[in-house]
Amino acid sequence: MASISSHSTPTSINEDQPLPVKEAADFLGVAPQTIYQNIDRIPHRKRFGRLYFFKVELLEYLNAGEGVKA
Repeated sequence: MASISSHSTPTSINEDQPLPVKEAADFLGVAPQTIYQNIDRIPHRKRFGRLYFFKVELLEYLNAGEGVKA
């Protein structure tokens, strides 16, 4: 039987999960269209033609003061 690490929690797993455009837009408080319009400025990954974002990178982006132009 596989052992489950005691330091892993569902919250930490969710923090590491990539967000699709809709969830990233909700997280940033903007429309998905705004994400697409500013994609060259927002940290992201593209895999199999889909865009993914990580909360940690989005927070770093916001803290850097660049923000998203709505």
